[in-house]
Amino acid sequence: MAVPVKRTVGAMSFFNAAALLFGAVQAVFIARAFGTERAYDLYLLVAVVPEILIIFTQNLFAALVMPYFHRWAGERGEPEAWRELWNVTNIVVVVYIAAAAVLVLAAPYVGAAVIPGADAAEIAEGASILRLLAPIIVSSLCLRVFLSVHNARESFVFPAALNAVPPLIITASVLTLAARLGVYAIAAGALAGSVVQAVFLSIAVLKKGARHWRPTLNPARPAARAFFAAAAPLAAGAAADQLNTFVDRNVAARVAEGAVSSLKYGFTIMGFAAALFSIPLARVSFMYFSRDAAGKRKSEVSKRLERTLSQLTVFYVPASVGLFILAEPAIGFLFHGGRFDAASLALTVAATRAYAVGLLFFAALSMVRAAAYGLQRYWFFSAAAVGAVVLTVGADVLFAAWFGHWGIALARGLVNALWVSSVLVYLGTRDGVRLKSSTLITFVKVVAAAAVMGVVVWWLYTLGWDAGLGGRVGYLINLIYPTAAGVILYAVLAILLKVEPARELLVSVVNKFKRTEDRVE
Repeated sequence: MAVPVKRTVGAMSFFNAAALLFGAVQAVFIARAFGTERAYDLYLLVAVVPEILIIFTQNLFAALVMPYFHRWAGERGEPEAWRELWNVTNIVVVVYIAAAAVLVLAAPYVGAAVIPGADAAEIAEGASILRLLAPIIVSSLCLRVFLSVHNARESFVFPAALNAVPPLIITASVLTLAARLGVYAIAAGALAGSVVQAVFLSIAVLKKGARHWRPTLNPARPAARAFFAAAAPLAAGAAADQLNTFVDRNVAARVAEGAVSSLKYGFTIMGFAAALFSIPLARVSFMYFSRDAAGKRKSEVSKRLERTLSQLTVFYVPASVGLFILAEPAIGFLFHGGRFDAASLALTVAATRAYAVGLLFFAALSMVRAAAYGLQRYWFFSAAAVGAVVLTVGADVLFAAWFGHWGIALARGLVNALWVSSVLVYLGTRDGVRLKSSTLITFVKVVAAAAVMGVVVWWLYTLGWDAGLGGRVGYLINLIYPTAAGVILYAVLAILLKVEPARELLVSVVNKFKRTEDRVE
């Protein structure tokens, strides 16, 4: 059964937006509880270690479980596909339990290695945080396996809805426990959220596949060997994003106190925008990239990649301009208050504006990754990922020296731009997956419309129509009216300039509205 892409992406975007909104609420309460204090910097520095393995797991299994489950089911039937999947899962669960145990035992040494200039008390605190976060390594594995099976069976909306669970639990934990436990409240909420999400996702999967489970741990099975052989070239690419985050935070910790947490807050805002549309679109497109590549329909891969990148351009170029101009009222409205003071605000606004410059490339990276994985160009993507990590180290150090902490955010956008470009060039050379001149024309039109919009938004923002109210209400007013005017102006300009993806979106909305009216009548 074919998945209705527009409807599925729309539903996923809705639930993804809800999850991101709850994530923003989580960030608000964390900011009010901890601001940009050293305690939160410390948490972020040590938390990135288990996060590297967690993100590695998510990216690796997202790339492999779906195509291999489809392959096994097509070759030997679905019951056998389940048995092969359970064998692979059993093996990796054992490995991850061992990894979590090693992290618990080595926590003091890891903490000392990742916290620049830490004293004995900070190392001990970091070790305790690591021990509390270690079990998430195992629960994240189960979560990703269940999620990938859902996607392989063309179930996307329910897993997307469950993404709201972790931020809700973390928020509740911070609200109720932060006063007594400090940053340990964040770790406790993260652990509980991961476990609850995995349990809910497991219910539907186990109904279908539990009867096929066997206590097998046989890496010599041909299917398992093929799976792990495919995993080898994916390893670097799967971990690269979080390795870059590790580099960012480590360099930032050497710049100034509060730099690590301000980058985290800025990345949260930028990530909200980047993930709102790109992640559900990439997740659904990956299924089609995989099927078209398997059917040797590379022209269809090329058309879909071109279309989706044009859609991302239409959405994210104006978002980048708006976020850059309106970073201060956005950050002020969300975070200002409690321990998030004026100094925290200034640090975070600078970081957010620097992230905004590279917003399109943060979003596009998920799409080119989906295309590269769908075409099984794992080795090149991983090689490009290693290059990105190496480049991040040099760019972070250089840009931090030139600009301060926000230079690190600017460097990350530049690295992602080069990463995306290198993959597109390779896919064009190796697979004939090339972007047509129409994509460049769309980009030029979108930039022109966004530039005009930006001038108007900046002018309206400088008017300061907050009626002198100040505080959170003042920030909100200064955020709403330039944003509303900018959205309307950009939509009009995009239509006048005949930006095709924008026109398609408008037609889709109008048609959906007409169908709703017909049902009412």
